[in-house]
Amino acid sequence: MCRQLTCIGSIIMLTLLATGCASPWEKNFQPNPMLQHKFPPTQQVEVRVVEFERLQKYEQAEYKQRIESTTSPADYTPDQRLAAKNRLLEALQLRERDDEIEILGWSRFVDTQPRDPHDPKLLEFAQKIGADVVVASIAYTGQINRIVEYPLNSYSNYYTTVVGPRGGRSSLYSGSSYSTVWVPTAVTENQYYHQAVFLRRTRGGS
Repeated sequence: MCRQLTCIGSIIMLTLLATGCASPWEKNFQPNPMLQHKFPPTQQVEVRVVEFERLQKYEQAEYKQRIESTTSPADYTPDQRLAAKNRLLEALQLRERDDEIEILGWSRFVDTQPRDPHDPKLLEFAQKIGADVVVASIAYTGQINRIVEYPLNSYSNYYTTVVGPRGGRSSLYSGSSYSTVWVPTAVTENQYYHQAVFLRRTRGGS
C-alpha cells in the first residue's frame, strides 16, 4: 500500500492518462505478490467503507516501523509476516486474523468525482478475482489546474456571382464550409483519492 499521502500526487497523471473500457478499480489493481494461488469467482461481495484517516495512520505507522527496523521486509520470518498482515486487518476493521482471510490485492487511483464504493463495476471485478470482501476508502485531496483542449466550431456560407445575358448580376447560394479549432483552456478540477482492498475469507483457514 502507499506509504504516505504524498504519493497521491505521483499517481494523478497516470490516472488521467489511463485509457480503456475497464473500470479504474480493475485498471489500477495490484495483486498481492505473496499470494501463492488464485481463488474461483464469487457470487456475493461484502463492501465495507473505512475512514481514509484510519488507513493513512496505519500506513504512516508501517512506514515508520520499516525505517526504524534493522530487518528488511523481504527477510521477515513467517511470524513477522503474519503480524504485519494482522495489523492491516485491524486497520481495515475486520475481525478475521491469520489464515482466516487472504489479501488478494488492492487498487488505488485518483478521479475528479467520488465513486460509489457499491459501484457495480467494482463488485463485478471483485467477483471475477474471487474476493468476497472489499474494504474501500475515499477522500477529497484538493484541486488541480490543468489544460484541456475544447473544440471551437465555425461555419461559413459561400455564394457564386452569376452574370446574366444583359449584364445583370445575381448571387446564388453554392454551399457552406465547416472548420474546427482546438482551443487550450485552463480548468480547475476536484481530486478524490480512492483505494480498495480485496480479500477472500477462507472459512477457518486454508
